[in-house]
Amino acid sequence: MKQEIHISNTGFLKCSLPFKSQSKPQLPDNKHEVLNRTTRTLSNLKNKPQKLQDSQKFMQKFIDKQHAEPVPREELDFNPKWYIPVFPVYHPRKKKLRLVFDASANFQQTSLNDHLLQGPDQNSSLYGVLCRFRENQVEVTGDIESMFHCFYVNPEDRNFLRFFWWEDNNPVIDIIEYRMRVHLFGNRSSPGVAIHCLHFVADIAEDEDVMNFIKRNFYVDDGLGSFDTVDDAIHIIASTRRALSNYNIRLHKLMSSHAEVLQAFAPTEVAQELQMNTLSDTNVPRVLGVLWDVHSDCFRIRYTPLDIKLTKRGLFSLINSIYDPLGFVAPVLLRGRQVPRQATSKQYIERIKHAPMDPATLISWDDMLPPKMQTEISAWLKHLPEVNKISIPRLIIYPQCLEFQLHIFSDASDIAVGNVFYMTSNENENINVRLIQGETRLHPLHANTIPRLELCAAVAAVTKYQKFASESTRAPTQVVCYTDLMIVLGYINNATRKFLKYVTNRVTYILSHTDAQQWRYVNTKDNPADIATRGATPKTLNNSIWFTGPAVLSQCSLNILHTVTDADTLLPEETKIQTLKITKMQSGILDRFAKFSTWRSLVRAISMLRSFLQYRQPQCSDIPLVLLYSQAETHIIQVTQQEQLIETTRAIENKIALPKDTAQLNPFLDSNGILRVGGRLQHSQLPHPEKHPVIIPKSLISHHSSLMKHTSLFIIKVVI
Repeated sequence: MKQEIHISNTGFLKCSLPFKSQSKPQLPDNKHEVLNRTTRTLSNLKNKPQKLQDSQKFMQKFIDKQHAEPVPREELDFNPKWYIPVFPVYHPRKKKLRLVFDASANFQQTSLNDHLLQGPDQNSSLYGVLCRFRENQVEVTGDIESMFHCFYVNPEDRNFLRFFWWEDNNPVIDIIEYRMRVHLFGNRSSPGVAIHCLHFVADIAEDEDVMNFIKRNFYVDDGLGSFDTVDDAIHIIASTRRALSNYNIRLHKLMSSHAEVLQAFAPTEVAQELQMNTLSDTNVPRVLGVLWDVHSDCFRIRYTPLDIKLTKRGLFSLINSIYDPLGFVAPVLLRGRQVPRQATSKQYIERIKHAPMDPATLISWDDMLPPKMQTEISAWLKHLPEVNKISIPRLIIYPQCLEFQLHIFSDASDIAVGNVFYMTSNENENINVRLIQGETRLHPLHANTIPRLELCAAVAAVTKYQKFASESTRAPTQVVCYTDLMIVLGYINNATRKFLKYVTNRVTYILSHTDAQQWRYVNTKDNPADIATRGATPKTLNNSIWFTGPAVLSQCSLNILHTVTDADTLLPEETKIQTLKITKMQSGILDRFAKFSTWRSLVRAISMLRSFLQYRQPQCSDIPLVLLYSQAETHIIQVTQQEQLIETTRAIENKIALPKDTAQLNPFLDSNGILRVGGRLQHSQLPHPEKHPVIIPKSLISHHSSLMKHTSLFIIKVVI
């Protein structure tokens, strides 16, 4: 896309529409469809004089700035082309009208947005911009005027942006074809193109501070910056305005709580509310959607009562209307977030109705909540207006402070897991404690014990810390993490014991981003994260330690434990390690057995060896040859069984279940330690060797089978 950016003769940046295909798409002719829709829209406008006047005024700006132009007669039949419906919309809060171009309008199952690439997300994160906005004393905000319209479309792509409007913007004249010359508010590609062009300006800026400010402190068209001094603020904002104005991009509507900053710029570049001094409690400006009281330099929370039905859809609409990206009032919203889960929980419905329930009858999006839920929500709604009284200081680090600490608290309950961050810094030997952010989440369903929930809370806190550390430009001199459960500290400080995979994976994640020495113990009453896990009303929250942090933080006397004692009694979910002593039988003799071609020769060799050893003993007497042969056979069978049937022998000795391959033989050990077949023949009158034959290992049978050229089993038994 960089190769597609050009600078026009008038200084504007031009960029083509980023189509998915390399060639221009061949779209169907939607002229009559869009003409009919626009005709109906414009006819309705004539019945609403004020809306008609505002629409004409908005369109006249397009025409005067040459953002839109009538299609030349010689190009009316040009192909490819596409027509976009246009309609007016009032902003619900600002009450300002905007003409919206519906690039997602379908015709024959396709639309312009279907053929446009969204592009990479090069935008700075909203969370990161807000965090950096709170780091320094002198703050300034600004807005790029009509950002998408600052960037022109290449001439060959403009016919994809055709629309219909009155000729000369006069309702009494016929409707004609126009086309936009700039990127539209409504095109899928417009945000990506605008951010890319803005970064293009930053890359070619000569001032590195300007480049960093544009790339790090803009979220779409809103720029937020904080600086150490007034002079730094004026220099960087003025340099940024000059760099942008070189390409006809205007940064205006400047706001700051420091009058010296605003006085350095023309009154027309300052926000109108500050020029006219019309700011009040009901007219507080917003920065990235967050209310910012410029005079007190504090953030505010705004709740506007909505007329909703007590359904899941209505409840979600209400909760999402309270915009709180940094979690300042997360404990207040917890109760509202908890009810939708209960509304979809079969167990909860059955409990309050005292009767089993078919899952198909669970509450849907537009069903009224059960009476008990409605009572709980109504009580919660009565307290919500009190959030309008809450204010949070913007600045989190005192000026000229070189050492500051980040304190992270986490906690969990059977309702939710939560965490809260504070920054402490010194000013004239006084410790200042400021709330950075809070977070609360409904407890994960897979964690069914308090130790697991507390461990999940610690993981969530570490994840949030990683995000904060990656966005902040001022690294704290020390980071301390707190939990009020000793078991979690035991998990983290453990170096010898093994736990279930659930615990091990989460402890590994925690230790990959923090050190065990950073984790401390805090009493529950001094843990502000406990509030995040149980919820609070706005009044209770405002009077708690949530916004100020525990008193011990400002006194530097927090009772902490550096090590975990008696860990063996603290840690559940340990993996029990079972050890088994294994004695390996020497197989050297069996290897020698395999060298004999016949059973007889093997027996003879063993008997001769035993005879030789016997004669070496003092006071020995002659042993009959028959007895030597019998002892040799017994020894061979014993050694072979110990190697091949060791599991059966151990099972009999330990009185446990026999292996499957020998269990059916009902084996037992005779007086010589030889495995023999048991069974019902023991009650017969047969001789003992026939009633209880020796169990011969397969290896011995295979050996004699190969010697006998694989003859019948009966002959092999006779040979053995």
